[in-house]
Amino acid sequence: IFEGRMRDRFHSDPVIESAELLLQERAPRDIPTATVRTEADERSKDETEVDSPDTRIVLNPLQSLRSTNVMSNGRYSVMVTATGSGYSRWGDLSVTRWQPDPTEDRLGSYIFLRDAGSGDWWSATAEPKRAAEEKAQTLFSDDKASFVKSVGTLRSEVECIVISEGNGEGRRVTLYNDGPSDRHIEVTSFAELVLGLEASDNAHPAFSKMFVETEISANNAAIFATRRKRETSEPDIAMVHFVTDPSGSARDAEAETDRRAFIGRGRT
Repeated sequence: IFEGRMRDRFHSDPVIESAELLLQERAPRDIPTATVRTEADERSKDETEVDSPDTRIVLNPLQSLRSTNVMSNGRYSVMVTATGSGYSRWGDLSVTRWQPDPTEDRLGSYIFLRDAGSGDWWSATAEPKRAAEEKAQTLFSDDKASFVKSVGTLRSEVECIVISEGNGEGRRVTLYNDGPSDRHIEVTSFAELVLGLEASDNAHPAFSKMFVETEISANNAAIFATRRKRETSEPDIAMVHFVTDPSGSARDAEAETDRRAFIGRGRT
């Protein structure tokens, strides 16, 4: 209109003229995405995991910045740290005991390995029990957390997942013997149960433990746990912890629900 006089008048304003280049800039159509990694993305040659841009790798969990991974199906959630600690929750209720600690990271659900021949034992994750000259690394992805640890000629891998069809989690333990001789390895799982609100447990853990009841199955392959209600408004909650072997029938197992008998008096 009028040979663009209104447009020329608009652009003659000093304020508009100072930003003339911005008016000529085009908005980008394709924006590349980048995944930030906290550790180097190099894998050891013996790893068979498929490289994925969504996988975070912590090569030395004990000496690295603290990293966590949260997995959930919308109802049941699991948080694990790179050293293997963490918690499990069902809605607003804590299934296992965990407290944040800036200096130590030793509360959660753990897998322990023991060499029956030598008597040496250690945790399959970086915490809470270390072994001499061990090598550990952690891999975090959207659907699982993997903990790889090598002690001598024995290499272990623990994969933690959340079940999508129900309210629960699974931990798959795989052992690799890279030595020439056979080895007998005992696998033990350990966790402290809460089955209640985290605030109530943190206020008085010893009192909270008195309401958790456990029962061991006849074949020692499963532990059932429930929580006695203090009020009628509290929800019903129960859990079961069991072991299974996908290669065949379950191996002989032992179960213990007395913390003093398992760990000992005055030991944390």
